[in-house]
Amino acid sequence: MGTRIIVPPASYPVSIYEAKKHVNAFDFDDDDELLNLYIRAATLNAENFTGRAFIDQVVDFYVDGFPSGQNYIELSKPPLIEFGGVFYSESADAESEWDASSYLIDTASQKARVILGGSSSWPMTTTVPNSVRMRYRAGYVADAEASPLVAAVPDDIKAAILLSVGTLYAQRETIVIGQAVSALPWSAEQMLRPYRIHTAIG
Repeated sequence: MGTRIIVPPASYPVSIYEAKKHVNAFDFDDDDELLNLYIRAATLNAENFTGRAFIDQVVDFYVDGFPSGQNYIELSKPPLIEFGGVFYSESADAESEWDASSYLIDTASQKARVILGGSSSWPMTTTVPNSVRMRYRAGYVADAEASPLVAAVPDDIKAAILLSVGTLYAQRETIVIGQAVSALPWSAEQMLRPYRIHTAIG
């Protein structure tokens, strides 16, 4: 089971303006490149911790086969924006698209899922790793009425990313004499924890 980003997000939940204001570096530009690096790192860390996608991106999610005796597959990196299809390997060099009428997409629950529809059954696949691929768009949907257009990432997620950026900016080494430095600040972790999910095949 694994995830590949096909089209990466075009932006990040936190802007350089917000980061500079948070770390009190608003009056100079010398650290902009470093802050942009910290924004990217903090966002990736928060996405990995929660198991979610924050900004609109296209994802391929792979599993080694359809689940035996179970009727759904949980997708990685919700929330789901648009589902593109289920593809599976019938042989080592041939991939087919599964008929969309054979399954349902659950977006109402916290975890997006592909669910067998009606009397359908999972297709047969070859016994190779990553024989099933699901493609979809994931992330928090932007507010179409906002100007400028911004992604609707929850404020507590944005605050957690800013806290991580501030920690990285203030403590630039993994070991600080007399202090305990964690990969994710405690307060940031508490803000992200309600969004944390675990992807699995049910």
